[in-house]
Amino acid sequence: MTHHKEGHMPVFVTTRLSVDECSTDNLASYAANHDDFLHQITRILSPEVVKSLPPYFSGINTEPLAQQWLEKMVADSRLFVVSVTEQAQAVRSRVIGFIFLYQASADHCELASMAHIGYLFDEAEWGKGFAKECLQGFMAWCETQPAILGLIGGVEKDNPASAHVLERLGFMTQENHSLDLSEQSVTFYQHRFNNNR
Repeated sequence: MTHHKEGHMPVFVTTRLSVDECSTDNLASYAANHDDFLHQITRILSPEVVKSLPPYFSGINTEPLAQQWLEKMVADSRLFVVSVTEQAQAVRSRVIGFIFLYQASADHCELASMAHIGYLFDEAEWGKGFAKECLQGFMAWCETQPAILGLIGGVEKDNPASAHVLERLGFMTQENHSLDLSEQSVTFYQHRFNNNR
């Protein structure tokens, strides 16, 4: 079970996972309350995990670099930390991944908008269904947020597993919305929430 100090409540939980938000407001206390958090970041951001991600995800192999990466992530996006909760004997959480939520500032025409998501998981946890379970819980949480009309996620062509997860969760391919970046092709998927906002 995830251990939360100071009465902290997660953003949402699933059967096996607990998801917390790490922000500029709670960055110092979050790292202090989660043992080895910076070391866990260096483990998760392995070369295989980050090979198709922007350069600032690569080379995070020391705790000072993990601290810099963490500060950049909370400054540029909403950062959600995914931890395993299935082991009742665990006295501390084991971070296995992150979700990033990017949302453009609302303009005068539309208060709510589509939000861009990104996610990554520790390579040792691939193939265990954590991505689907986590994103399902995340989508349910996002649907309760009035400013989020839906989600958009980009997937590289060499990552069919991630595309499959999004498709199983009801994401649809966005027509005419793909990028070709130096031999890498990114396909975008979107999921619009069916609520009356």
